[in-house]
Amino acid sequence: MHRVNYGKIVNLSSKMDANTRDYTVDSLLSANLKYIIKDDEFIVAYDDGEMHHDLKDIPTEAYDYIPEVRAEILAIYEDVKDLKRMGIAI
Repeated sequence: MHRVNYGKIVNLSSKMDANTRDYTVDSLLSANLKYIIKDDEFIVAYDDGEMHHDLKDIPTEAYDYIPEVRAEILAIYEDVKDLKRMGIAI
């Protein structure tokens, strides 16, 4: 896991709209929170930075987050596993 700091506040919606290659999920908790799956990486993005995780580490590293965010991360992780199992490229 590692953190990337943008150094400023950014509009995540604009940033995500410009990137159509990655699998992106909006948080139901906050407009300033997005989840991105890129190759085998799970990224938790917020308005001033990102936390990068190896996808395989999500079942344990999700517990570093508050319970509401953890629940979203684990639900998305399960969805990604199902998509991969079905052979759907993400």
